[in-house]
Amino acid sequence: MIPSIYQHSQTATRWAERRRSQIAFSLVEIVIALGVAVVVLVGIFALLQSSLGTFRDAKNSTITSSIGQQMLSQYLLADFEKITALPVQTNYYDERGLPISESAADHAIYCSTAKVLEDSSILGIDQNNLLRVQIIITSPTQPSMVKAYTCLIGRLGKLAP
Repeated sequence: MIPSIYQHSQTATRWAERRRSQIAFSLVEIVIALGVAVVVLVGIFALLQSSLGTFRDAKNSTITSSIGQQMLSQYLLADFEKITALPVQTNYYDERGLPISESAADHAIYCSTAKVLEDSSILGIDQNNLLRVQIIITSPTQPSMVKAYTCLIGRLGKLAP
């Protein structure tokens, strides 16, 4: 028996429908895939936010350390007798930690203050032979960021009585 054209077209239609259903995604599959993608993207964005905060903290720590070292080196290189006569210094810095003038202080990202502390006696060495210098670095843009560095500077050569 020879199949009729009608039977042949029905077979072709069934075959095409079966093929389409195997190729296409159902609505449920698409919703599940989108849900998984959203969960993954939310996790990535949370990780990105956390890493940016860590990067900002590391950058601030590096820049404030550099500013503190610059300020302390000025005191270490100064003549011991002249250190106590130095006024309290306030310096302003840009986002890279480079000094800027006081006239541009409203654009400052970092601000440092250096002073000689009165109480610097330690281990039986009196204040005539030892000074304690403190550097405090703050940020007008980040009020919670305060870094303090302290250095003991000893008199070189013959000690004062």
